[in-house]
Amino acid sequence: MVKLLMLILLPFLLGENWGDVIQSDQVATVIIYRKRSGMPKKIGLRIDGKQVIPSLKTNTYYEHRLDPGKVLLETKGDIFTELKQYSLTLEAGQTYYLEAVIEYQAFTTTMHLVRKSEKTAKEAIKNMKSEQVK
Repeated sequence: MVKLLMLILLPFLLGENWGDVIQSDQVATVIIYRKRSGMPKKIGLRIDGKQVIPSLKTNTYYEHRLDPGKVLLETKGDIFTELKQYSLTLEAGQTYYLEAVIEYQAFTTTMHLVRKSEKTAKEAIKNMKSEQVK
């Protein structure tokens, strides 16, 4: 009953932005960030086989809204970069924070996605550039 009443009253209380509020409860938010590093390396991100970020820039965080459910995230760069795959199950209304961490080996580079707490991630991204992912 309360939810029905909220759905009826929201358009009147929030004006034309009411759809954004309802929609945010129906999707999950993934925030991926990469701290400043000494050696920039061009490594992209694919989600469920679709290229969403051609190159994760240093000192930048990316906010991406996705439908709930299981997603496959992949990081890959040039031929000297190891392909890494990560599976994540998203819940509606939740926010997930992933730090992109570069690991350098003798002949290859790997970008790992490391899940972080909200507190740790918000502290890390507070002075970073922000980019929306569509």
